[in-house]
Amino acid sequence: MPYDFVPALPIFSVLDEGHTGVSLFMALSGYLFAKLLHGKQINYLPFFANRALRLLPLLLVVIWIEACRRYLAGQSLDGYFTGVGLGVLLPTLSNGG
Repeated sequence: MPYDFVPALPIFSVLDEGHTGVSLFMALSGYLFAKLLHGKQINYLPFFANRALRLLPLLLVVIWIEACRRYLAGQSLDGYFTGVGLGVLLPTLSNGG
């Protein structure tokens, strides 16, 4: 599909698509973290514990809200909770979790 708009400066064509900005952000943040942590010891247990304390409460709230929505709509919760349980082992958690 041809583009309807071409920027006046060709360098801005790189930014025409949203995924380019995301890729650039990921590359720059990875470089920044690598420079900040170069030569330092990383203690993974506190890092993952802090991350879990930050992310899991919201994930549990979203799972609970979706379960309530399904229950009030008269849907069976068996398949939903099976999917949530499998999401712990596989990258298949509901609602983008």
